[in-house]
Amino acid sequence: MHPLLKDFETTDEKINDIKTEKMLIKVDDYFAVTEPVSAIFRNKCGKSDLMEKAQVRQIITAYVKSMNPTIEGKLVIPNDSVLVSLLGSREPVDWNTLFQKIISKMTKTYVITWADGRQLIRKTALPKITFKIENRAGNKKVTLVNNLSIYGIDPKKLCREIQTGVATSAVVVNNAAECEGFQILVQGNQILFISNLLTKYGVEKKHMTGLELIPKK
Repeated sequence: MHPLLKDFETTDEKINDIKTEKMLIKVDDYFAVTEPVSAIFRNKCGKSDLMEKAQVRQIITAYVKSMNPTIEGKLVIPNDSVLVSLLGSREPVDWNTLFQKIISKMTKTYVITWADGRQLIRKTALPKITFKIENRAGNKKVTLVNNLSIYGIDPKKLCREIQTGVATSAVVVNNAAECEGFQILVQGNQILFISNLLTKYGVEKKHMTGLELIPKK
C-alpha cells in the first residue's frame, strides 16, 4: 500500500519541499481491498487499503501458488474454497482470466494530486475532461470543456491563458448539464490549444475525450 494514501475525499495538507508552481497534476490509479478478496490479502494489508496493480498481481500470484496446483505453470486448478468462490468454478483457468476475475471484485480507486499539492481520492468512475463543439447563433462554433474541477484546475487561470493564447473569449459556466463542476465555454474550435495546455498542466490525453473534433489540417 502507498504509505501516503489516506481514506478521505480531499485534504488541505500540501506536499512540502516542492515549489507548487512547478508541480503538475497527477492521476494515479489503485485497487482497494474489499471483503470478497480480503482472505487473499490478509497477511499483506487490510480492507480498503490501496495497492498498485503490479503489487496486487504479485500477492495474488503468491497466494494462488501456495494454495493451488498448476498445470505447467500456465493453468491454475482452483482448489481452496476462497479461490473457488471468487472464480465460481473448479475448472482450470489461465492466469490472465484469474487476475481479471479477482481484480474485478476490488474497488478501482483514483488518487488525483492537484497542482497545489492537495489530493482527492475517488472510489467511483473518474470522468474524463470532455470537449464538445456546438453551433450557436449565426452558425458560430463554440468549444465546451466539461469535468475540469475534479482535476483541480483553476477556471479563471485557464480562461486567462486561453484568452491570451488564442485571442478569443473564454467564460466560466456554472451548473452546466452533463458536467461535474464548472464548464468552460470558448469561442471557436479551440480543442487543440486547450488540450495541449492541459497537457502542460500534467493532464494526460488518456483523461480527455472529444479530441477527434480537432480540425484536420
